[in-house]
Amino acid sequence: MLVLFWFYHVSISPTLFFNADIFVKLISIEVLLCVIISACCFSKRYVTLHQHQAQVQVQDSVQQGQLNGGGIGINQARYKKTVASALWVQTIFLLSYMPWGLTAAVVVTTGLSTQSLYLAVCVIFSLTLLNSSLNPFLYCWKLREVRQAVKGTIRGFRLC
Repeated sequence: MLVLFWFYHVSISPTLFFNADIFVKLISIEVLLCVIISACCFSKRYVTLHQHQAQVQVQDSVQQGQLNGGGIGINQARYKKTVASALWVQTIFLLSYMPWGLTAAVVVTTGLSTQSLYLAVCVIFSLTLLNSSLNPFLYCWKLREVRQAVKGTIRGFRLC
């Protein structure tokens, strides 16, 4: 997939110089596809969690009190926490990309190209790129393993 993305972006890059409108349309479609794919993947994880929860509840009601169910509950709780963390990442992703996507869609569908609209697109796109800066903080906040690794790295720098 990575190689395909490289070839795709290398092939569409020259269109920026020849016809910026086509380039904006192609990138807008790409961003829209990425948002849709990301939302579908998260939805699939969420549905799987609920199906797994229902299965475990049925097994627990059948087994009633056997020690075997405890391990399943711990794994399920950990998976639930992971899905909740993914929800935070997904929400920040959508909040970061949707304003740019909507603005680009307006530009593409209406064909407007005023100076103020161009400035708005640039500002919104810059805010969209802020998502990449927010993700490390979000991961450190929500995922204990990542937080511990960061703390260990910082301690290693202090020792040097």
